[in-house]
Amino acid sequence: MFFGVDHPDVRDAVDELAASGKLVLTLISDISGSRRRAYIGIDNLAAGRTAAYLLAQTAPAGPGTLAIIAATRHYRAHVERELGF
Repeated sequence: MFFGVDHPDVRDAVDELAASGKLVLTLISDISGSRRRAYIGIDNLAAGRTAAYLLAQTAPAGPGTLAIIAATRHYRAHVERELGF
């Protein structure tokens, strides 16, 4: 079980482990297109939608500017939350 970046090298390593019979689980952020057995975590698209909804309910009315800051775009969880927003 691990939390890793969504990168081709990581995907290849996951696939190698799975091919050798190892049970591979991703935690918090998934590895797209990999042969991992399961993803353990929340629906990040829904989390992004929820964050947008809550912001809309509490922000002042009218136009404004919003910045989304993520540590890196290599974590699928970060990308999915932004997409959900």
